[in-house]
Amino acid sequence: MKNNKFETLSKKELLNTNGGGKVIGTDVGHYPREWGKKLGQWIGSKIK
Repeated sequence: MKNNKFETLSKKELLNTNGGGKVIGTDVGHYPREWGKKLGQWIGSKIK
């Protein structure tokens, strides 16, 4: 379920989530650091 949450976000929501850092900050704590790093790269590619 958590993976799908990021796939359905719009660009505006991605910017808000990335800017606030609240959602990413809480989710990264539950996953390996490498997974969080790949997620960050995926979000960055979607924003570009």
